[in-house]
Amino acid sequence: MVKAGTKMQGVTGSMVGTSLKNFFLKATKQQIFRNADGELKSTVEIIGILRKRPEGMGDTQRNGILAKVFGHEGLLVALALL
Repeated sequence: MVKAGTKMQGVTGSMVGTSLKNFFLKATKQQIFRNADGELKSTVEIIGILRKRPEGMGDTQRNGILAKVFGHEGLLVALALL
């Protein structure tokens, strides 16, 4: 998450940890992030899905959808990964 770290300047380690925890907790509830066996896909695969899905959306629409999927605490990580 070195690249993501540059987008999260001014955010405390505790906030990042909470956001990361919430990101993965919410991801486990989304079928799109699971493989055929029902297991959670890899982080790289999840990031790939996140990068493809919001193409063509404005920032407001994309952020609204990501907030619904990951919650406001997980949104910080989702945005950093994009």
